[in-house]
Amino acid sequence: MAIMLATTVRIPEEVSGAINDQLGHALAFFILSLLMDFSFVQSRFGLAKAGALFAYGTVIELIQHQLPYRDFSLADLLANGAGIFAYWLSIPLLQRLPRLKTRWSQRSPDARFS
Repeated sequence: MAIMLATTVRIPEEVSGAINDQLGHALAFFILSLLMDFSFVQSRFGLAKAGALFAYGTVIELIQHQLPYRDFSLADLLANGAGIFAYWLSIPLLQRLPRLKTRWSQRSPDARFS
């Protein structure tokens, strides 16, 4: 809900910067990927989870296109996808962290990207 609110309010032009905006999108979708993956532990982080997140980002952009003070941005969509992809790439590293590895121990040990 907070992300939906943050993506539909008016932002002063001097506050938003192109690079910072893209990094913000990538970081937000990295965190959303982690949250989704940890919320549905019975299934691996695959196309279904990644696709749902990307679709959510697309819906946000389409809503912004309808607002007179926001714009649709292909760069934002690419940054969202980069954040999702970065999470997927980080799974082998996250699996080694003691506080996080219990998420993957609930599945079979041979499920590398579960």
